Amino acid sequence: MPLGCYSGGQGLESVQLRRKSGQVWLKLRKAEEWERWPADAPTTLLAAPPQPRPAAMPLTVMPFTPDCLDISLLRPFDLSSGTQLLALHMFAMSTRQQVMQQARKNFDNGDAETELRESIKTLFIRATEGVRFLGVENMAGQPLPEGCSAELFVLLHLPIQEGPDGSPILPITVVDNRLALALVESSRGDINRSVDDFQQYMMPHMPQGKPFHTLKCTHRDELMLLRRMIFRNALRCKPSSSQKRCVPQHFNDPAMSPWFASYLSPRYAEHLGGQEGFELMTGLKL
Repeated sequence: MPLGCYSGGQGLESVQLRRKSGQVWLKLRKAEEWERWPADAPTTLLAAPPQPRPAAMPLTVMPFTPDCLDISLLRPFDLSSGTQLLALHMFAMSTRQQVMQQARKNFDNGDAETELRESIKTLFIRATEGVRFLGVENMAGQPLPEGCSAELFVLLHLPIQEGPDGSPILPITVVDNRLALALVESSRGDINRSVDDFQQYMMPHMPQGKPFHTLKCTHRDELMLLRRMIFRNALRCKPSSSQKRCVPQHFNDPAMSPWFASYLSPRYAEHLGGQEGFELMTGLKL
């Protein structure tokens, strides 16, 4: 076979066949929409990744990355001139077709990933309004866990931060009520400890005497994508001091704890898996 090059395939720029070595060299084009950080973050913003405890070994599908973002080293996102800059980042998550549909007022989110982007926008907007506490409800899936008023409780840590590439980052603390129930049922968690942790770390931030804000997931797969994103991002960051004050001793280990110190970013572009991904990570069925 003669040595040669040819183009083909989405993301494949060329293939080179090397007769002498018997090797095939592929040149791949980097996807423009994939998240560039924290892999491209300046070294001054990178922190040593958290070390997994032995009980967290089932997390092999989500290994700790060497490029772990230290949220405490970020600076506040510039909102001195209003929310126009933030709005541009939110707007950039929509495709051209979706923008045209929105302009014609016939936009239908449709798939779970698109609806997740809309939920991310909602959380950033709530943060600019000063909202700190939200409950996440699943409107198209299983009923709420017994005794719980939401699937997830999310605490927003203000102000919004600016990421290494200029994109906004919203630090969050999350307690996953369904995961907490699954851990108790599998004898990996203690119900009394779960109640005490919630009362100590999350309840002080709940609105007193009035309903809390809610985020409603309307697609049957949206909540699972949101969970997966929270888990993944938790392993890619070093929490800020304010986040650490809002979690118990054990967190960011879904095999043992329903608590996560994580973050949100509008630069969501990859498919985050579904029910199977969660079960692989935790060894639990929700």
